[in-house]
Amino acid sequence: MKLKSLALGLGFVVLAAMSLSAQTSYSFKTVIYPHDTFTQLLGINNSGKIAGYHGAAVNRGFRLTLPSNFQNENYPSSAMTQVTGIDTKDKTVGFYVDNSNVTHGFILSLPDTYSNVDFPGTAFNQLLGVNDLGQASGYYSLSADNSTPDFPYVYDQFGGVFEVITIPGAVGGAQATSINNEQQVVGFWVDSNNVNH
Repeated sequence: MKLKSLALGLGFVVLAAMSLSAQTSYSFKTVIYPHDTFTQLLGINNSGKIAGYHGAAVNRGFRLTLPSNFQNENYPSSAMTQVTGIDTKDKTVGFYVDNSNVTHGFILSLPDTYSNVDFPGTAFNQLLGVNDLGQASGYYSLSADNSTPDFPYVYDQFGGVFEVITIPGAVGGAQATSINNEQQVVGFWVDSNNVNH
């Protein structure tokens, strides 16, 4: 009996040692939009195309093919644009601020078909993620300056339908930040003590 326990114990030690020695290796690349000091990368698809924006004071959107092929992407006549998500067919989502300082969500289907996405009757919208099924995750607020709690939703581009996600206890608001092809949604919510979950 003791020999069996010893062999089992040694097996765990060997497995633990093997898992500790098998470390993942990462490589890092710094990306800077040409002639700017502010760049944020916010989404990536399976082929490595990236969604993001540059400009600290005035945001300008782009999609990027590494190492440095930037394609500008700004909602027509907008004051600012951020591109936040990209699917495998290079459809992007994001949000823009119009000339009246109102924030709207958008979807861009290539080559250049922009669709405005705002939850009906709301004053502030952002789309943050997109999957290959034409669904985008985002949120809305009832105040134009986003000073009231956020409400997360999934928007279906083909049906034009919004599905609001209700999270018990999210009295401080919530955001749906990404959605995958399995229709799993991630994000965060804020409780009554202003704690993020």
